[in-house]
Amino acid sequence: MAVSRASADTRLKLRPPDTPSQKITPRILSPASDHCEIGVLCGRFLSFPSTITSYPGGTTLSAANTIQPLTLEEISEHVRTHIGQWLAEESLAKPPAVYEIELRERMIRLEEELKNQRELIKQGFDLMEKRFEAVDRRFEAMSAENNKRFEAMSVENNKRFEAMSTENNKRFEAIDRRFEAMSAENNKRFEAMSAENNRRFEAMSAENNKRFEAIDRRFEAMSAENNQRFEALTKRIDRLMYWSLGITVGTGSLVVAALKVLL
Repeated sequence: MAVSRASADTRLKLRPPDTPSQKITPRILSPASDHCEIGVLCGRFLSFPSTITSYPGGTTLSAANTIQPLTLEEISEHVRTHIGQWLAEESLAKPPAVYEIELRERMIRLEEELKNQRELIKQGFDLMEKRFEAVDRRFEAMSAENNKRFEAMSVENNKRFEAMSTENNKRFEAIDRRFEAMSAENNKRFEAMSAENNRRFEAMSAENNKRFEAIDRRFEAMSAENNQRFEALTKRIDRLMYWSLGITVGTGSLVVAALKVLL
């Protein structure tokens, strides 16, 4: 079906050979080139002089038609009617039977080429499938190898962690024993230091008591001496008061006696 659509969309035009021995080569024309040729033919038809009354294919026009102006509808109808015959005469193509045979041969060759392409594509897909299977096998082998390596690594890590845990336990036990010995030694040292401090504080307390007792005796002696001195001072002040009073009274008596005598 695809081949028939392609053959229907693609038009073939054969050029006549210049010599009998020249090979006929087909030329593929697109619809745009066909329209260009149709436009050229229409231009030729419209550019014919008014005196021409014959056209390709034996078509003739009357004198009245050559004199009267043609409308666009008449021109298009005439071109549509005779366009196939004009194209056949202008292209100088082979007869329809030969053209159909060559077209069928081309279709057969196209089908064979498509078949070959399909086989090549199938082979490519088969090769790709094989390569994908090989890649899958490689991935499976790699996954199995990775699983083995991970298992071996897990076993090795477990052994190493167990050995490390045992060693750490031993080291922590040794540290605990060292802390216990250090605690016992510290307790002994603190007890000895406490006994020494107690003895020193007792000796210092006894010495301080003795010194404070000596200070008390000195304060008592100083107090007794001060009392004696204050008593002697009091006596001297009393004696001074007596003498001062006697002198004052005597002086007053003399003054009074002198005043009496003078008066």
